[in-house]
Amino acid sequence: IGLNLNDFSYKEPLTDKVTFIFIARLLREKGVFEYIEAAKRVKNIYPNVEFVILGGFENNNPFSLQQHEIELLRKEHDLIYPGHVENVQDWLEKSSVFVLPTSYREGVPRVIQEAMAIGRPVITTNVPGCKDIINDGINGFLVPPFESELLVKKMIYFIDNRSKILEMGLSGRLFAEKNFDAMEKNKTLASIIKANH
Repeated sequence: IGLNLNDFSYKEPLTDKVTFIFIARLLREKGVFEYIEAAKRVKNIYPNVEFVILGGFENNNPFSLQQHEIELLRKEHDLIYPGHVENVQDWLEKSSVFVLPTSYREGVPRVIQEAMAIGRPVITTNVPGCKDIINDGINGFLVPPFESELLVKKMIYFIDNRSKILEMGLSGRLFAEKNFDAMEKNKTLASIIKANH
């Protein structure tokens, strides 16, 4: 239950060059298409902002982004897709803001917990699970699913207000310390089990 926060220690987010990162399977329900649409629009205004996509393809899934599509995006829009990586945490640490515009109701995505633990503000959707850990305007932003227009606005907000990347990232870390610490959760669980035996 939760995270070992020693494995996900706070690292100050990059603000000199703003980098957004998406980490998930490259499926429609995870919001990859909204992320890409927002990235293209933001890059038209702020060409130096970086957009990273980490995640695997599901070639037999009609709702998955395909390899040839990502290659085109890399060429035409300068999106960063490094292929399969083992060191996801390193990529998170080199980012400024974590983005997961999911429409999938999956509880609390672990990758959001990890991003918050290392101090990244989060832009995600107001679906159950995600909306339970993101305090809108405090440790990130909530947008409706399938809403790339609002996603663009929130991304631009961080680009124009870089101190908010640090401020909201720190709020996310404090939230993680209070709510995701596996050591504390396990102690609580052990005491409940002990009390019932």
